[in-house]
Amino acid sequence: MNKEQDMRKLTSVLSRFAAGLALGLSLFGPASADEGAATLSQTVERIESTLGARVGIVIRDTGSDWRWSHRAEERFLMNSTVKALICGGVLAELDKGMLTLDQTLPIRQFDIVSYSPVTQKHVGKAMSIADLCLATLDISDNAAANLLIGRLGGPKAVTAFLRSIGDPVSRLDRLEPKLNAFAPGDPRDTTTPAAMTETWHALLLGDVLKPASRTQLIEWMSHGGVTGA
Repeated sequence: MNKEQDMRKLTSVLSRFAAGLALGLSLFGPASADEGAATLSQTVERIESTLGARVGIVIRDTGSDWRWSHRAEERFLMNSTVKALICGGVLAELDKGMLTLDQTLPIRQFDIVSYSPVTQKHVGKAMSIADLCLATLDISDNAAANLLIGRLGGPKAVTAFLRSIGDPVSRLDRLEPKLNAFAPGDPRDTTTPAAMTETWHALLLGDVLKPASRTQLIEWMSHGGVTGA
């Protein structure tokens, strides 16, 4: 099992564990949830030891607003989680009338970077913004993500969008695949679990996007072609 598969398994396990904690909180009160949280802490620490890496998590029950976290304020690379934020920025532009999802962008050979399985089949043609967002979120197509970043105005424009919706922490500085390179102390292309949790809440449950755009973002994210979610 490679590191990417390890992280997918970790996400799946923690998601199920979090659901159990939320149920315990609602049925049996804080004591039960606290016991579960202690077990979760031990589980995460064991996983960190196995992976030889830090793991940052925030779990938030949006019904009761109960939360649990581990390394919530530490910076981590966003990696491909930034792709949903990029598409959120696209939908915000749609809501302002700055673009339409059926607009197309040309796909050129020099746009193709590592892991671009969808866009590489369309070199010399064009893809709609909607199809690029789907490729970005369903397949994690890197060239599609870069094209959308370019349509928004570049990495700084994505960061500006995040600031405009109340995220003072998350930042995008580079394109794929360079945004995945990390050195200790380098803040580029990073977020914190706490900041990302609030941004997810704003995009998926708040009023940052119009209802139709929120529904569209959720639909794109629900495909899970790469994650299997």
